[in-house]
Amino acid sequence: MSAAPRRIVIAAGGTAGHVVPALAVADALRAEGAEVQFIGGERAEAQLVPAAGYPLHQISVQGLSRTNPLRALRALALAAKAVGRARGLLRDLAPDAVLGGGGYVAGPVGLAAVSLRIPLVLSEADSHLGLTNRMLARFARRVCLAFPIAGRAGPRYRVTGRPAVAPQHDRAAA
Repeated sequence: MSAAPRRIVIAAGGTAGHVVPALAVADALRAEGAEVQFIGGERAEAQLVPAAGYPLHQISVQGLSRTNPLRALRALALAAKAVGRARGLLRDLAPDAVLGGGGYVAGPVGLAAVSLRIPLVLSEADSHLGLTNRMLARFARRVCLAFPIAGRAGPRYRVTGRPAVAPQHDRAAA
């Protein structure tokens, strides 16, 4: 009797810099038999994720303004509401784990996963932890780094390299 496929939810969004590496991880997970779904916002992920063949569940979030206090408060209010929406989605999707791919979308989804005791793994594709990954790192089971980062060592942190989408070759066109 074979085990049921793993269900993984990936939260990544805002820019292609967060979405494209997350899609590379999704492709690798799917190749291993996992069921992969995404939670994201309305920016780059809204086009890239469905085009890659993955379901996308949207939540309303925006980046945290570091220069405009009113916009920062609005972003925090949206993020608080998004945590509730993400909790509902995670309850419905019942994933075995959540992967946070960085960007402000991953914050509410990561907090929702932690509150539901769903294992959280983070992926950082840059040479430093972004704000969301810095905030979530203490709750994550594992933080996968593209590059070694000073002060980020120990069993929780692993240098795994930057995820890259495999090139597609069309033999007929060649």
